[in-house]
Amino acid sequence: PASFYAHVNSRNEQLEIARQLVYSNVDFYAGGGANFFTNRLDSHNLLDSLTAQNIKWDTTSIVKKELNINDRYVFLLDGDGLKAKHEGRGDDLLSASKIALNYLSKKDSNFFCMIEGSQIDWGGHNNDANYVAQEVLDFDKVIGAVLDFATKDGNTLVIVTADHET
Repeated sequence: PASFYAHVNSRNEQLEIARQLVYSNVDFYAGGGANFFTNRLDSHNLLDSLTAQNIKWDTTSIVKKELNINDRYVFLLDGDGLKAKHEGRGDDLLSASKIALNYLSKKDSNFFCMIEGSQIDWGGHNNDANYVAQEVLDFDKVIGAVLDFATKDGNTLVIVTADHET
């Protein structure tokens, strides 16, 4: 997802990807990666930089937040990647997706929202069928919520794709 705002040579350049998020025009971000904002080798605290850019941020929760359409938001809900579904992630992906769609649709009638079920891939790399199945079922709930939003909105294009599933 970072490729929509960050431009680096490798996905392993997480410190630079985090820095570029601060200075991007992204209105809403929710996911992991807090360590790339705070525990940096260059000692910069990018949470301070988010504040300086008038971006509201939270490292504890996204649930039950009242979002002002005049503000931008970054939710860093884990130090690195989020927990897997089978490790107790709960409905965080579904909640974040619904909150994002609600916020973005109120902010602007034309918006782009990218939602990734990234851990489906992680389960595949681990050759762990249960991991994959739990993540697919979780992402299926997200797709259902997005399709419900699109049906109600009547003017939303939904694209669901996989990056390298075979």
